[in-house]
Amino acid sequence: MKLLRNNQDRKKVAVIAIYFAMAMDVINIIGVSINYYNLAGNDIPDFMGTMSYYLDILSGTAQLIVALIVGILFIMWFRRAYWNLHQLVKNLDHGEGWAAGAWFVPILSLFRPYNIMQELWKDTPQYLKMNNVEPSITEGQVSLGWWWAAYISYGIIENISGRLYWRSDDLGLYEAAIITDYIASGCSLVAGYLVIKIIEGYHQLEQQLQQIDNSTSVQDGTQSESFISYRS
Repeated sequence: MKLLRNNQDRKKVAVIAIYFAMAMDVINIIGVSINYYNLAGNDIPDFMGTMSYYLDILSGTAQLIVALIVGILFIMWFRRAYWNLHQLVKNLDHGEGWAAGAWFVPILSLFRPYNIMQELWKDTPQYLKMNNVEPSITEGQVSLGWWWAAYISYGIIENISGRLYWRSDDLGLYEAAIITDYIASGCSLVAGYLVIKIIEGYHQLEQQLQQIDNSTSVQDGTQSESFISYRS
Protein backbone atom coordinates (compact mmCIF):
# COMPACT_ATOMS: atom_id res chain seq x y z
CA MET A 1 0.00 0.00 0.00
CA LYS A 2 1.11 3.55 -0.56
CA LEU A 3 1.37 6.15 2.19
CA LEU A 4 0.92 9.21 0.02
CA ARG A 5 -2.12 10.47 -1.83
CA ASN A 6 -1.72 11.90 -5.30
CA ASN A 7 -1.91 15.69 -5.31
CA GLN A 8 -1.22 16.36 -8.98
CA ASP A 9 -4.83 16.83 -10.09
CA ARG A 10 -5.53 19.25 -7.25
CA LYS A 11 -2.40 21.17 -8.15
CA LYS A 12 -3.47 21.49 -11.79
CA VAL A 13 -6.97 22.81 -11.12
CA ALA A 14 -5.71 25.18 -8.41
CA VAL A 15 -3.13 26.71 -10.76
CA ILE A 16 -5.70 27.07 -13.58
CA ALA A 17 -8.12 28.78 -11.19
CA ILE A 18 -5.44 31.19 -9.99
CA TYR A 19 -4.56 32.12 -13.57
CA PHE A 20 -8.24 32.81 -14.18
CA ALA A 21 -8.38 34.98 -11.06
CA MET A 22 -5.36 36.92 -12.30
CA ALA A 23 -7.15 37.50 -15.62
CA MET A 24 -10.07 38.94 -13.65
CA ASP A 25 -7.66 41.25 -11.85
CA VAL A 26 -6.36 42.51 -15.20
CA ILE A 27 -9.92 43.15 -16.36
CA ASN A 28 -10.61 45.05 -13.16
CA ILE A 29 -7.48 47.16 -13.61
CA ILE A 30 -8.58 48.09 -17.14
CA GLY A 31 -12.03 49.12 -15.90
CA VAL A 32 -10.61 51.07 -12.97
CA SER A 33 -8.12 52.83 -15.25
CA ILE A 34 -10.93 53.99 -17.55
CA ASN A 35 -12.92 55.25 -14.57
CA TYR A 36 -9.96 57.17 -13.20
CA TYR A 37 -9.17 58.68 -16.59
CA ASN A 38 -12.78 59.85 -16.87
CA LEU A 39 -12.82 61.13 -13.29
CA ALA A 40 -9.78 63.28 -14.07
CA GLY A 41 -11.96 65.23 -16.51
CA ASN A 42 -10.83 63.58 -19.70
CA ASP A 43 -13.34 62.76 -22.39
CA ILE A 44 -13.63 59.13 -23.35
CA PRO A 45 -15.32 57.60 -26.40
CA ASP A 46 -18.80 56.18 -25.89
CA PHE A 47 -17.59 52.65 -26.47
CA MET A 48 -15.06 53.03 -23.63
CA GLY A 49 -17.79 54.24 -21.31
CA THR A 50 -19.92 51.24 -22.23
CA MET A 51 -16.96 48.91 -21.84
CA SER A 52 -16.17 50.39 -18.43
CA TYR A 53 -19.76 49.84 -17.32
CA TYR A 54 -19.74 46.15 -18.24
CA LEU A 55 -16.24 45.66 -16.88
CA ASP A 56 -17.41 47.05 -13.53
CA ILE A 57 -20.29 44.57 -13.48
CA LEU A 58 -18.08 41.69 -14.54
CA SER A 59 -15.26 42.41 -12.13
CA GLY A 60 -17.57 43.16 -9.22
CA THR A 61 -19.64 39.98 -9.49
CA ALA A 62 -17.22 37.56 -11.06
CA GLN A 63 -14.34 38.42 -8.75
CA LEU A 64 -16.32 37.29 -5.72
CA ILE A 65 -17.26 34.01 -7.38
CA VAL A 66 -13.75 33.40 -8.70
CA ALA A 67 -12.20 34.23 -5.31
CA LEU A 68 -14.46 31.66 -3.63
CA ILE A 69 -13.60 28.97 -6.19
CA VAL A 70 -9.88 29.72 -6.05
CA GLY A 71 -9.94 29.61 -2.26
CA ILE A 72 -11.63 26.20 -2.21
CA LEU A 73 -9.32 24.68 -4.83
CA PHE A 74 -6.16 26.07 -3.25
CA ILE A 75 -7.14 24.84 0.21
CA MET A 76 -7.87 21.38 -1.21
CA TRP A 77 -4.35 21.25 -2.64
CA PHE A 78 -2.83 22.76 0.52
CA ARG A 79 -4.50 20.29 2.86
CA ARG A 80 -3.57 17.29 0.72
CA ALA A 81 0.08 18.44 0.70
CA TYR A 82 0.08 18.81 4.50
CA TRP A 83 -1.72 15.48 4.95
CA ASN A 84 0.98 13.75 2.91
CA LEU A 85 3.71 15.35 4.99
CA HIS A 86 1.97 14.09 8.13
CA GLN A 87 2.32 10.54 6.80
CA LEU A 88 6.08 10.93 6.62
CA VAL A 89 7.03 13.21 9.49
CA LYS A 90 5.91 12.94 13.08
CA ASN A 91 5.37 15.82 15.46
CA LEU A 92 4.52 18.55 12.98
CA ASP A 93 3.46 21.80 14.59
CA HIS A 94 -0.22 21.50 13.65
CA GLY A 95 -2.83 18.88 12.89
CA GLU A 96 -3.44 18.37 9.19
CA GLY A 97 -6.96 19.75 9.52
CA TRP A 98 -5.54 23.18 10.29
CA ALA A 99 -4.33 23.42 6.69
CA ALA A 100 -8.00 24.05 5.86
CA GLY A 101 -9.48 25.34 9.10
CA ALA A 102 -6.90 28.03 9.83
CA TRP A 103 -8.07 30.10 6.86
CA PHE A 104 -11.48 30.65 8.49
CA VAL A 105 -10.50 31.55 12.05
CA PRO A 106 -10.22 35.30 12.75
CA ILE A 107 -6.74 36.50 13.72
CA LEU A 108 -5.37 32.96 13.32
CA SER A 109 -5.87 33.24 9.57
CA LEU A 110 -3.31 36.05 9.50
CA PHE A 111 -0.38 33.78 10.32
CA ARG A 112 -1.14 30.07 10.73
CA PRO A 113 -1.59 29.21 7.02
CA TYR A 114 1.75 30.86 6.40
CA ASN A 115 3.33 28.86 9.24
CA ILE A 116 2.02 25.64 7.68
CA MET A 117 3.38 26.63 4.28
CA GLN A 118 6.76 27.23 5.90
CA GLU A 119 6.59 23.75 7.42
CA LEU A 120 5.96 22.23 4.02
CA TRP A 121 9.00 23.96 2.58
CA LYS A 122 11.23 23.29 5.58
CA ASP A 123 10.39 19.68 6.44
CA THR A 124 9.93 18.24 2.96
CA PRO A 125 13.48 19.04 1.77
CA GLN A 126 14.83 17.75 5.11
CA TYR A 127 12.93 14.49 4.68
CA LEU A 128 14.24 14.08 1.14
CA LYS A 129 17.82 14.62 2.29
CA MET A 130 17.38 12.02 5.02
CA ASN A 131 16.40 9.60 2.26
CA ASN A 132 19.49 10.50 0.23
CA VAL A 133 17.54 12.57 -2.30
CA GLU A 134 18.71 16.08 -3.13
CA PRO A 135 15.68 18.43 -3.18
CA SER A 136 15.06 19.82 -6.65
CA ILE A 137 14.05 23.16 -5.12
CA THR A 138 14.41 24.75 -1.69
CA GLU A 139 12.59 27.40 0.34
CA GLY A 140 15.19 29.99 -0.60
CA GLN A 141 14.17 29.68 -4.26
CA VAL A 142 10.57 30.74 -3.68
CA SER A 143 9.15 33.90 -2.15
CA LEU A 144 6.99 32.71 0.73
CA GLY A 145 7.27 35.96 2.65
CA TRP A 146 6.51 38.20 -0.33
CA TRP A 147 3.56 35.99 -1.28
CA TRP A 148 2.02 36.24 2.17
CA ALA A 149 2.69 39.98 2.42
CA ALA A 150 1.00 40.56 -0.95
CA TYR A 151 -1.94 38.34 0.03
CA ILE A 152 -2.51 40.08 3.38
CA SER A 153 -2.06 43.52 1.80
CA TYR A 154 -4.64 42.63 -0.85
CA GLY A 155 -7.18 41.64 1.79
CA ILE A 156 -6.70 44.82 3.81
CA ILE A 157 -6.66 47.23 0.86
CA GLU A 158 -9.59 45.51 -0.87
CA ASN A 159 -11.63 45.91 2.32
CA ILE A 160 -10.78 49.61 2.48
CA SER A 161 -11.66 50.04 -1.19
CA GLY A 162 -15.04 48.37 -0.71
CA ARG A 163 -15.90 50.65 2.21
CA LEU A 164 -14.90 53.70 0.20
CA TYR A 165 -17.07 52.63 -2.74
CA TRP A 166 -20.05 52.36 -0.41
CA ARG A 167 -19.47 55.99 0.60
CA SER A 168 -18.61 57.17 -2.90
CA ASP A 169 -21.21 59.96 -3.03
CA ASP A 170 -18.27 62.16 -2.16
CA LEU A 171 -16.05 62.69 -5.21
CA GLY A 172 -12.89 62.58 -3.14
CA LEU A 173 -13.88 59.26 -1.58
CA TYR A 174 -14.73 57.86 -4.99
CA GLU A 175 -11.27 58.79 -6.25
CA ALA A 176 -9.72 57.16 -3.18
CA ALA A 177 -11.82 54.05 -3.79
CA ILE A 178 -10.56 53.81 -7.37
CA ILE A 179 -6.93 54.22 -6.29
CA THR A 180 -7.17 51.62 -3.52
CA ASP A 181 -9.02 49.26 -5.87
CA TYR A 182 -6.18 49.62 -8.34
CA ILE A 183 -3.56 48.89 -5.66
CA ALA A 184 -5.56 45.92 -4.35
CA SER A 185 -5.71 44.38 -7.82
CA GLY A 186 -1.97 44.86 -8.17
CA CYS A 187 -1.36 43.10 -4.85
CA SER A 188 -3.67 40.28 -5.94
CA LEU A 189 -1.73 39.85 -9.18
CA VAL A 190 1.56 39.68 -7.29
CA ALA A 191 0.15 37.20 -4.77
CA GLY A 192 -1.30 35.08 -7.59
CA TYR A 193 1.96 34.98 -9.52
CA LEU A 194 4.01 34.09 -6.45
CA VAL A 195 1.65 31.39 -5.19
CA ILE A 196 1.70 29.72 -8.61
CA LYS A 197 5.49 29.58 -8.37
CA ILE A 198 5.16 28.15 -4.85
CA ILE A 199 2.65 25.48 -5.91
CA GLU A 200 4.67 24.51 -8.98
CA GLY A 201 7.86 24.37 -6.92
CA TYR A 202 6.37 22.26 -4.17
CA HIS A 203 4.94 19.92 -6.79
CA GLN A 204 8.52 19.09 -7.75
CA LEU A 205 9.18 18.09 -4.14
CA GLU A 206 5.97 16.05 -4.05
CA GLN A 207 7.09 14.15 -7.11
CA GLN A 208 10.34 13.30 -5.34
CA LEU A 209 8.39 12.18 -2.28
CA GLN A 210 6.23 10.00 -4.50
CA GLN A 211 9.32 8.37 -6.00
CA ILE A 212 10.55 7.48 -2.52
CA ASP A 213 7.10 6.24 -1.59
CA ASN A 214 6.86 4.09 -4.71
CA SER A 215 10.25 2.51 -4.01
CA THR A 216 9.36 1.68 -0.40
CA SER A 217 7.62 -1.64 0.15
CA VAL A 218 5.23 -1.62 3.08
CA GLN A 219 4.69 -4.98 4.75
CA ASP A 220 1.35 -5.83 6.31
CA GLY A 221 1.42 -4.89 9.97
CA THR A 222 4.86 -3.30 9.65
CA GLN A 223 5.45 0.39 9.85
CA SER A 224 7.30 1.85 6.88
CA GLU A 225 10.87 2.90 7.55
CA SER A 226 10.04 6.20 5.89
CA PHE A 227 7.61 6.99 8.69
CA ILE A 228 10.17 8.50 11.01
CA SER A 229 10.67 11.53 13.18
CA TYR A 230 13.64 13.83 13.04
CA ARG A 231 12.03 16.61 15.06
CA SER A 232 12.39 17.01 18.78
